[in-house]
Amino acid sequence: GSSAATSHGSSAAAAAPPHALHPLLTSLRSVRERLTRRRKKRILILISDTGGGHRASAQALAGLIGRQHGESIEVSIVDVWTNYAPYPFNRMVSQYRYMQSRPLLWGTMYRTSAFPPTRFLFNSAQRLLAKSGIRACIAQHEPDLVISMHPLCQTVPLQALASLAHDGPSPSSVASPPRRGIRVRWRPRRRAGASGGEARGRVPFVTVVTDLGAAHPLWLHPGVDLCFVPSSSFVRAAKSKGLTDAQLRLHGLPVRHDFAVQRRRGAAARRELGLHADRKTVLVVGGGDGVGRLGAIVCAVAAELGKRGEPVQLVVICGRNARLQQQLRET
Repeated sequence: GSSAATSHGSSAAAAAPPHALHPLLTSLRSVRERLTRRRKKRILILISDTGGGHRASAQALAGLIGRQHGESIEVSIVDVWTNYAPYPFNRMVSQYRYMQSRPLLWGTMYRTSAFPPTRFLFNSAQRLLAKSGIRACIAQHEPDLVISMHPLCQTVPLQALASLAHDGPSPSSVASPPRRGIRVRWRPRRRAGASGGEARGRVPFVTVVTDLGAAHPLWLHPGVDLCFVPSSSFVRAAKSKGLTDAQLRLHGLPVRHDFAVQRRRGAAARRELGLHADRKTVLVVGGGDGVGRLGAIVCAVAAELGKRGEPVQLVVICGRNARLQQQLRET
């Protein structure tokens, strides 16, 4: 009886239609895809969309990583303050746009945030109100490397990484603002022989400075693993804030690949852009939003060049400042 039953069962299995294996094959394929995805290294780039330069630099860096490493590295660019911080920090972009048209207010804010006592109070407020949201951002993305490309993305993210390395993601951090609901199981990776943040169990943290001008102190944190700076003046400023030679790398700014590929050269490029081929050209750039007193600067430059009596043409990048563009066209 049992042998008959066994024989019957085997016949039934053999006669099973091919589509009966479909759920199993689908599950195995899903597991394989998840494992393949998980083998990818993950890089989290933190920015704030205050102006267009930070995201443009982040996209340039992400593009370079993609060209060099293909699909083996997954890069996420996140406006951490807008998407993960509470009020008023999640209104930073609109606040920036308000201040950029008011140079006096902008200058006051810049100097105040650079002054040590007020900078300490500012960082303390950020830590108190926004640290849990930034912890949630990091826990959600499970990065192997965090890159900051904004001056406000050093202090609190480093503190969030340190707390995650110490006690893992708390229920409150996982439950706070992430907009895409996923289950978070994150633990910092420790490697034998690791140094810096990795040796302490923290995910490595790198700053890539995207400003060419004055070195604002918020860019420079001695707790980072590496800090890429664009000028020797930044190197000096970084050392004055406690960073060492081992932490500093002097490079230019990240540039999109399209800018490195010259499709036209010399006179052909000038003709294509509607420029005079026989005149010297002065380029004036005011950032993605055409900030500051760009109009006054352009007029002053034009007046100074006019005094020299030499034929010169001005090219002004107004960004998204359509009003300034129209004013300059009418000048």
